[in-house]
Amino acid sequence: MNPKTTLALSLSAASILVLASCAQNEPKQTYPSHHPYQSKQMHDSKRRADAGRTTGDDALAQANRLSDVNTTAQIRRNVLATRNMSYNARNIEIVTLNGHVTLRGPVNSLAEKERIGQLAERVAGDNPVDNQLTIRRTTAGN
Repeated sequence: MNPKTTLALSLSAASILVLASCAQNEPKQTYPSHHPYQSKQMHDSKRRADAGRTTGDDALAQANRLSDVNTTAQIRRNVLATRNMSYNARNIEIVTLNGHVTLRGPVNSLAEKERIGQLAERVAGDNPVDNQLTIRRTTAGN
């Protein structure tokens, strides 16, 4: 081998060794609780810790049945397509589990609560809709 090739190979080998040792010293990646890589056990323990919910029909329990996913998506599209909906109303929790639709979260008015309930009932058809939306109390200046 000529000296230039030997030098290039030596530098390449040294670079690989340096990079490999750096990779071993990097801290282990951690993910926030909402990240998809977190374990199901963490989500389950978070659900159990939430004393305000006893039914287990929150977003973590959302069924993977195509009909449930489609129902939730259609309700969400209808809410977003409705004019003059508040930021709160656009971000409510919509869960469909075995056809049963549950609506949760704050909205700014009784009219929004009723309108979203009507949209959900129209999409759900004969399936029940549990409208647990709450009317957010606003203070002067907000």
